[in-house]
Parts: sequence; C-alpha cells; structure tokens
Amino acid sequence: MNSRGPLEHPVFDISKIEFTGDFGCQAQQLLQIIRLTKEEVEHIDFLLRDLSANFNRIWPGCVIEPFGSIITGLGIKTSDIDCYVTVPPWERKQPGKLVYVALRSLRSQPHLFTELQPIARAKVPLVKFLHIPTGRHCDASFKSPQGIRNSLLLAYLLHLDPRVLSIAIIIKFWAKLHKLTGTNLMPNYALILLVVFYFQQLNILPSVYELQDKLKPHQQCIVDHWETGFVHIPDYTLKSRKNEFNLYELLTGFFEYYSSYNFAMNIVSVFLGCSIKRELFKSLNTVPTVFRLYDANLHNGLVQPLRINESMCIQDPFDHSRNCAVAVGKNLFPKIIGCFKHALKCYIEQRSSNFLKAILTVIPKQHPADKQGIKLPTKKVPQKPIPIPKVKPVPKPNINNSRKPGFNFIKKFNELQNHSKQRKGKRKNTGKFSTILQ
Repeated sequence: MNSRGPLEHPVFDISKIEFTGDFGCQAQQLLQIIRLTKEEVEHIDFLLRDLSANFNRIWPGCVIEPFGSIITGLGIKTSDIDCYVTVPPWERKQPGKLVYVALRSLRSQPHLFTELQPIARAKVPLVKFLHIPTGRHCDASFKSPQGIRNSLLLAYLLHLDPRVLSIAIIIKFWAKLHKLTGTNLMPNYALILLVVFYFQQLNILPSVYELQDKLKPHQQCIVDHWETGFVHIPDYTLKSRKNEFNLYELLTGFFEYYSSYNFAMNIVSVFLGCSIKRELFKSLNTVPTVFRLYDANLHNGLVQPLRINESMCIQDPFDHSRNCAVAVGKNLFPKIIGCFKHALKCYIEQRSSNFLKAILTVIPKQHPADKQGIKLPTKKVPQKPIPIPKVKPVPKPNINNSRKPGFNFIKKFNELQNHSKQRKGKRKNTGKFSTILQ
C-alpha cells in the first residue's frame, strides 16, 4: 500500500539499481524501474470509477477528470492521483463546503476509502484520501479545472520529443531523492516548467505564445479569466530532430544551465519561451504589451499582481499572474541551487557512465546560502568536443514594449545564431551549453 512517506517506497532504494552499461542504458533501466506500468495505470481507472460512483450519489451527473502526472506521462510508482470534480453550476460557489459534503460521502464507504483529510480553507480546497483497492492516494478538488488545462499543455509539450519526457522523469526522481520537491517544498509542476523552459532555449520545444498566436474562436478556452486554449504544431517534431543532443548531454546541460541562471533578475516565462526582467512587472506601465490579458485582468481587479519578489519567479504559462515557485523560500532556494551545482560538479569529475549513479547516490554535504555556492574545480576532464547544431530562431511576438522603447526580449535568439559553430578542444569553465544558453 502506498504511503504519504514516498521516500520509503522501494523504488527509492537506489542500491537495487545496477548502473551497468553506458549512460543511455542506465537511464532506460532507471525509467523502467520508476515509471508506472501499463497495469498500474489501468488500476487507477478503478479508483476513478469508485470515486465517480460515490460522488454521483450526491451530485448526479458530476464528472471526475484526472490531471497531473497521470495525464502528462510523468507518473512514477509513488505518484498521487489528482482529479477535478465537476459539480452542478449551483454548487460551485462555495468549494470549501463541497469538501465536507464529499468527506461525508466518502466516509459512507469505509471499505473503499480511508485516511480521509479535508483541506477546506486552502487556496484550492480539496479532500485527500486513500483508495484501499489500489493502495493509491488521491486529491479531489472542486474549485477550478485549470489544472486539467495545464496538464494537457504539458502532456503535449513533453511528448513532442521522446528525450524531453525521459529527462523530465529523471529530474523529477532526482529532485524527490534530494528532498527538493513535495509538501511545503518546490512543486513538481514548477520543476517541470523549468525543464520545459530549458528545452525551449534549445529550440526543441515551442513557446506557448506560438501555440496560442493564431487561435480560432472554436479553439479558445477561457478558464478563470485566462486563455488556456492552444493548437498543435504538426511539423514541430521534425524541427526538434535537428537537435541531436543525447540524453546525457541534455541532462548535464540542464544542470549547467540552471547552476548559473540569474533567478534574482529574471522571470522564467514558458509563455514566451525566454526570460523576462523582473523589473518590468513592477508596474503595469512597463509590463510588455504581449501580456494584454494580464493587464486587463489586473485593471479589472480579477487577479493579484505577479509575485516577483520571491526567490524564484516561474510564471504559469496560462495564468500570467501566478508565480508557481512561491513555495521556494530563502532556505530552500540555496539548497536547490546547491543541488544543481553538485550535479554539475559530478559531470565535471565523473565519466558519463558514472554520472547518473553519482547524482542519485551522493547527497551534497551542505547547501550553501551564500552567493558563491559550491566552488567548482578549475581542472576539468577533457572529453570529445560536443557538436552544437545550428538553431534558427522561431517567430516570436513583437514584445518591444512601446512604453519602454528599446527593450528586446528575443535578443538571445539572435545570439544563438552567432554561437552555432562547433566548439573545439577541451571543455572550458563556461561549459558545453553556455555558449548557446547565455
């Protein structure tokens, strides 16, 4: 039976992983061990059926819609099930009360549901429970279907290139091992947005703006005052294949990129696919005009300003007023950066065949809170130079703010062209991806 202490699950016993063969073989072995099997996914359907039958007794016609890792493909052995309960319109005004109604209904079937925990006063009211037949925990929420829309977007992006999903699952597992994600820690959703953003810099994934730029009326989907509709780009998978980095290069590049990323100055914007200076969101007068829906919703008092004064600012791709990393406080932030730098240190010191084992089994002794962080050795292991493919900039919105002339959000895409030649010689302190991701 699954428990609320996920690190106690056997899947987190790294000693059972052999780490034989090259990095690619080890990565596939790890994915096979930690991912949900087809049978386990099918069992989740039993949970949803039982929950639907229970809730339909009190809300006839209600619909149970799963979202989160089960939909995105990021599910691992310890994943909880998230679902949104669509109740009749006249019941939706007070989602906090719905939690207690649902609680009483679940209690009527103790042979199916146990470990019931109502959370009615949270921003997203929900009821937690354990489904006895499957041994799986579930969070049922009632406030908004926005989680469904976010999951559909991530599912599309993560499956555009098979390497993206594999890297995302490995990073999710790595972060859980190092206790970076979880309750009162960094949300998995925020972490996966960092993964998506990283692949946007390599032009492997499109920006959300590209997916929404030419929405037709029947494709629009407004949820909680935000546009959550998006289109699929049929030929984008062909474009991403021009980038020939393997899993090892992409994973180590992720750690290298965020070890030196300037979180203090920038907003991570998956919507635009590039960084935005935090100072631009200090006032509506300087917010880029491409965020017109943010401007309108803020003017109409429908949302609160984006919280840009947190340690990290990772903007939701749909709800531009939401910082998905507000849970990352002053103590957790240096720990996260320390783990990024420790993984980069493992890349520098270890052979590729030892890298995965090193980042999963060696826990950093300390997570420095100072600006310098972990000091990396100056001597690096010489390896074969890594080819950097030519990356052509994709069409981006004209977000030179007319209220602040001269600000150019897509400057970095022009820089990609200047650094697209193959690097030669030994690795230098700037790292293999630094020339294309600065």
